[in-house]
Amino acid sequence: MVPVLKTYQLQIGHSRKNGVHRVKSNLNLELKAGEFMAVLGPNGSGKSTLLNTLFGLKKALSGEVMINGQPLARIAPDKRAKILSIVLTQMPSGQLTGRELVEMGRYPHTGWMGRLTPTDRQAIDKAIALTKTNAFADKPLYALSDGQRQRLVIARCLAQDTPLILLDEPTSFLDVSGRIEMLDFLAKLAQQEKKAILISTHEIEMVMQFADQLLILGKGDETAFGMPEELALNGLLDQHFAKGDIRFDLRRGVFSKSHRKKTEIEVTGTPEEALIWTRLALVRKGISLEGTEIRVSRNRKGLQWQCQGQAFHSISKLCTHLARLQVKSPAVKK
Repeated sequence: MVPVLKTYQLQIGHSRKNGVHRVKSNLNLELKAGEFMAVLGPNGSGKSTLLNTLFGLKKALSGEVMINGQPLARIAPDKRAKILSIVLTQMPSGQLTGRELVEMGRYPHTGWMGRLTPTDRQAIDKAIALTKTNAFADKPLYALSDGQRQRLVIARCLAQDTPLILLDEPTSFLDVSGRIEMLDFLAKLAQQEKKAILISTHEIEMVMQFADQLLILGKGDETAFGMPEELALNGLLDQHFAKGDIRFDLRRGVFSKSHRKKTEIEVTGTPEEALIWTRLALVRKGISLEGTEIRVSRNRKGLQWQCQGQAFHSISKLCTHLARLQVKSPAVKK
């Protein structure tokens, strides 16, 4: 299968009057139909520059971008609009309705007259249905939330019906649940509609749950490419994003402040998630009473923590009790 997107020794950057500013070199990536890829990296690492180069808004300094086996530089603009589309960070607004915005996605297919045929209408309706924007598609853009407008912009790309879709930080205007829903939607869209979707994002921990491949843009020309699980296990996530005592926790799949001290308290019982969060609370609070045991259980009133013959119905009260004991004695027997 020919990849929808492939780069060979790609060098990206900016041309200036006083010369060329190189941002990244030797970029080699491959994206197939049905795959969802995320580009990660700190601010200034070249994420937006890469997307603009892949789309053709910026000229590559060297190397090559291939779309469906064809060099991007040799594809005429009118044909290019039928094979790749892009969503930038700037959100549209104004008097246009959502549906009118989505209709604009059909411009490569309508000819110079811009008349919509039944086929165009069908593509527009499908895009609106897929993005679940029916409820507000006929409202003006100025009356919609950022999240609603973001979905309509994606619907415009779907109406354009290109095999490759590029999105620059599509979760930047959304709350936590909205970011998760957006990433889940893009992953399912790639798989179900056989689209090749590439996004740039800062949401490392979230996107790892959904992306098929990650491309990390590190310092200088350092890069890493592969499945999220592979990059986590081989230490490349930690290598590129760890800072000071902020490390990637392999067990929890998140970046967190590494605590030098570990709790000596034994936490047993059920449910398992309560044991995990109890240990995390003890470590964060710096509570480590050697020989102390906590038993967690669930009853009709909810979770209960038993320690030294006392019952507690919240982690907060448990930690307050243990902190007082720790002040009085560094070691308390069970």
